[in-house]
Amino acid sequence: MSIGAETAGSQAVEWQPGTVEAYFVHRGVGLSSRSRYESVRIGRESFKRQRAFSIGTPDKRILEKDIGMGIRCHIPLVLYLPAAPPGSFPPQFEALQAALSAIEPEQNRADRADTRLAAVIYAWNILRHFYPYQDAMRAGWEAALRESLAAAITTGAGTLGGMEILARLLEKLQDGHAGLNHPANPDTLYPYFLTTLVEDKIVATYSRAEEVKPGDVILEVDGQDARQQLDSAMALISGSPQWKRAKALQWWSLWGKDSEPLCRLKIRRGKEELAVQTKRLWYWALKILKEICREAFYEIEEGYYYCNLERLSKEQFEGRLEELARAKGVVFDLRGYPKIHKQFLCHLIDEPAESAYFKTPIVYYPDREEPITYETTRWNLPPEKPRIKGKVAFLNDGSAMSYSESLLAIVRHYGLGTIIGTPTAGANGNGNGFRAPGGYSISFTGMLVLQHDGSPHHLVGIKPDIYTEPTPEGIRQGRDELLEKAVVVIKEE
Repeated sequence: MSIGAETAGSQAVEWQPGTVEAYFVHRGVGLSSRSRYESVRIGRESFKRQRAFSIGTPDKRILEKDIGMGIRCHIPLVLYLPAAPPGSFPPQFEALQAALSAIEPEQNRADRADTRLAAVIYAWNILRHFYPYQDAMRAGWEAALRESLAAAITTGAGTLGGMEILARLLEKLQDGHAGLNHPANPDTLYPYFLTTLVEDKIVATYSRAEEVKPGDVILEVDGQDARQQLDSAMALISGSPQWKRAKALQWWSLWGKDSEPLCRLKIRRGKEELAVQTKRLWYWALKILKEICREAFYEIEEGYYYCNLERLSKEQFEGRLEELARAKGVVFDLRGYPKIHKQFLCHLIDEPAESAYFKTPIVYYPDREEPITYETTRWNLPPEKPRIKGKVAFLNDGSAMSYSESLLAIVRHYGLGTIIGTPTAGANGNGNGFRAPGGYSISFTGMLVLQHDGSPHHLVGIKPDIYTEPTPEGIRQGRDELLEKAVVVIKEE
């Protein structure tokens, strides 16, 4: 590698007899031993798994880049190495290894400005080179680096000082799979009720807290405007508008980190404003609450059934198959992340069906320069008996992401049922992850997924056939208006 004036030239090293070409190929990018993606050096090593794609040699041997201020860098992409590994390494290499091993963990603390700078630089570069939805990145990714670096120097927020800096960087990806955590991140406490956004108001939908009733409008939390808190939460969440809203309401919630055991609320119930106080509970309690707010399976009325795929397992579904095969109509609820295996769709088809393509990028060059090829896979679903022959409807909303969207894409493409609700999150494809300096765990979408017709899925999601969302009156009455609409649809002649 060389760095010099823009006018400086570079010369590729020529192949010599007895050497092999060595270069890196990235299948996605492999930065974790548990990742389904990998980065390997071709030459003396090869891919661990059987390849479903062909590997060529990079056309460029030297990468030349202008890096500003009249400076140009020259980076070799292909090296020529002896065919057999050396018996020993040069003293300089051994000295470097010893120096790296001698670095104390104290020097990688997240409360240090240099560690935060390293975390920003590392994360920014990984995403710049390997995030497959580069066109979805907010304009100004270069500016985002400068802003994040400046914040990393000036922040004084202790061990977790880098969390908000990195969260704001990830938000610019517009990636629903983008995630961030740190071992020192405190657990969040949540009130024992769920909320949604209706007519631009935060409304309680399902509650196990005696002080809060379905339909109550949340005005303030601990003396702060609840809507402003929600907006602040959404500003730190990456993804489509529908996913940001769903995640802010359900998981980050509007209750903040390191929260107190008691939550002081101002609510509006009807025409009356009330000040109430309710307990906060651990995350697992909210998770259970989210699951139990809708039953797993029941007969709506004679011949018509409801299946909550977020709770219903493959075994439970198979135990109900005979009933469903005789049903006049079935409603499948795909709001959230389903537990059920994709095989349930095999009982809705008469001919083989396929998913959209899942495309893992194969990358040779930085900055996502061409050529980028893809390892392409898809699900193949054969029809299975018994066949569910009644009318079918699917419920979805902005909380349906990834696996849910793969299922709904098949439903949409093959016309397996009427989709009712609001657009899904628009974030599909297996996630990837890495650990940045300071101990920050970061995740992002690692593969490209399009609709069956080749149009974009990212940020768009699966749009419903019938747009339906809850109303304040319906919530107060304890009604599920999406389900009510679905019942009307499956009972239509």
